[in-house]
Amino acid sequence: MPPGTTAIEQRTIASAVPTWDSAKCTQCNICAFVCPHAAIRPVLATPDELNSAPGAFNTLPIKGSKDLAGYQYRVQVSPHDCTGCELCVHVCPDDALKSQPITDILTTEAANWEFMKTIPNRGELFDKNTVSCCLFNIHSTLQQTSPLTLNVSTTAHAF
Repeated sequence: MPPGTTAIEQRTIASAVPTWDSAKCTQCNICAFVCPHAAIRPVLATPDELNSAPGAFNTLPIKGSKDLAGYQYRVQVSPHDCTGCELCVHVCPDDALKSQPITDILTTEAANWEFMKTIPNRGELFDKNTVSCCLFNIHSTLQQTSPLTLNVSTTAHAF
């Protein structure tokens, strides 16, 4: 099975999915780091890219580096991929994530997720040896990954 196939396996199994409160978020990205399914992702967008954003796609200015001035930040959860484990909710030091019933947020957050996927990756803005680089580069990481190949003859001699 080639990697990245979970992008087409939309199970929507969670009864409750986290939603992001931008007013409480300090942009630490711990939530995205702990998610075992990559269902929660930070995104950086330019004001021009946000012109066609859904009305509920709230953002705030990125904090920290002056090199990132002008970018808008958002944490987006995929309501179809989230399993409802709430690891992100419990690890968030700012209480910026709160689980909501899937029936209340599915339509809105699914539209936000689809829009988020149209925003370019921003991993190149960060040192490639950092977690931030990986978190802001997740779409291209999946697209560039090739299937695992196993050299049976080499492996057999290892035993």
